[in-house]
Amino acid sequence: MPFIDETLEADSLVRYDYVQGATAPEMVTNFRAYITRLQAENIARGDAELPLLNVFDVQLAGAGDGSTFVVSIGVSTSDGVWAAADLDDMVVAFWTGGDYEALASNAVPALAGITASFDLVGVAAGHAGSAKGTFFMAYLVAIQQNPPPQQ
Repeated sequence: MPFIDETLEADSLVRYDYVQGATAPEMVTNFRAYITRLQAENIARGDAELPLLNVFDVQLAGAGDGSTFVVSIGVSTSDGVWAAADLDDMVVAFWTGGDYEALASNAVPALAGITASFDLVGVAAGHAGSAKGTFFMAYLVAIQQNPPPQQ
């Protein structure tokens, strides 16, 4: 889902990064690993007194015959929907299904822990299908507002 209400300033750094996975658990792991790398990059940028990277766009693209999905993540030194400081409070869920009924049914357990106890802001959500229309993946990525304490 593109965050089209964001303005990318003329002198800002803009780039797209990509995360790939064939299964929902693999995509969650890979997306979280990407966020960890982005946070590390922002620490290095802060140490070098460079502007931090914020996320302005997240989209899921459909799988090919190998059933691999790709998430594109737009980052920029312009203000983003998800500021660098908010990345610690990010929640993410991916789920799959063979048709729309399975996708809807599998959303319930995938989202249960995310939506039960706190508000979400900067929500990106969507779905994509495989090349032959027999496998679908959906996602929700957001920032927790007033998140529960870490355990």
